[in-house]
Amino acid sequence: MTAWLPDTPSPLPPNPSHHVGVGALCVNEKGDVLLVQERSGPFARKNLWKPPTGLLDTREDISDGVEREVFEETGIRAKFEKVLAFRHGHSAPWGKSDLYFICLLRVRSPGAFKLQKNEIQQAKWAPFQEFLDQAPYPRD
Repeated sequence: MTAWLPDTPSPLPPNPSHHVGVGALCVNEKGDVLLVQERSGPFARKNLWKPPTGLLDTREDISDGVEREVFEETGIRAKFEKVLAFRHGHSAPWGKSDLYFICLLRVRSPGAFKLQKNEIQQAKWAPFQEFLDQAPYPRD
């Protein structure tokens, strides 16, 4: 918080204006994708399978953040390959704008899931088409 006292416009920059989120399209050696169901959050109790997602920490690179989110939520170690898509919106909480990046990752060390119990209800590997066939997505 700041208070500029002189009778001139403040030269101080405003607080951060954006949240930066990531979604992980994490692919295993069979070509299946990693999907989770949320225990808490906007998709909890909707029986929806989705890729692991989350917000970047301050000064965190996209590649590091998406790898961290996959590991925190599922216990799976994966390697960032590239950004597949992004969007920019203006309806994030606290009057912020939102940058959201969908990233491709490849599994580095497959193994049993170790779920983040406070956020994730369950996880699975599934064909990408199974993700697309869910009700909230277009069927064309």
